[in-house]
Amino acid sequence: MIPVLDKNKNPLMPCSEKRARILMLRKEAKPYWYKGFFCLILQKEPSSREYQKVCIGVDPGSKMSGYTVKSVKHTLLNLQVKAPTHVKAAVEQRKIMRRSRRSRNTPYRKCRFNRSVGKRIPPSTKSRWLQHLNIIRLTSNMYPIKEVVVEDIKAKT
Repeated sequence: MIPVLDKNKNPLMPCSEKRARILMLRKEAKPYWYKGFFCLILQKEPSSREYQKVCIGVDPGSKMSGYTVKSVKHTLLNLQVKAPTHVKAAVEQRKIMRRSRRSRNTPYRKCRFNRSVGKRIPPSTKSRWLQHLNIIRLTSNMYPIKEVVVEDIKAKT
């Protein structure tokens, strides 16, 4: 199924590959690449703006995450994305750099008490959940998503 956008790049219900090919041959739609995904932009007003219920399902994992965009009748998109793993090393590097600055004989800001005690989310967990939000935003710009379902068993969010 090919995502379809109107002239203002608002998502409409997707169409089949065959219908997309016909629309492009008739010059009623033009091809459009959105962040690596192939879409169509309609050149005229759509015949109707009735939508099926479109939902995105998120299956978060520590190494890989799965995303599925489904309507009542069709599976529109399946994605499998690697989770960010660079965060732990970046935090360690930041810690080392900060300590090296503090050991030099230069003026620096005094340590302040930790104001985020009890409210802190670990950086690696935060980056994984921000990735989920970014992918949901990306797909909602291509499909008329009305509902988000997250399979979450163990993660504390």
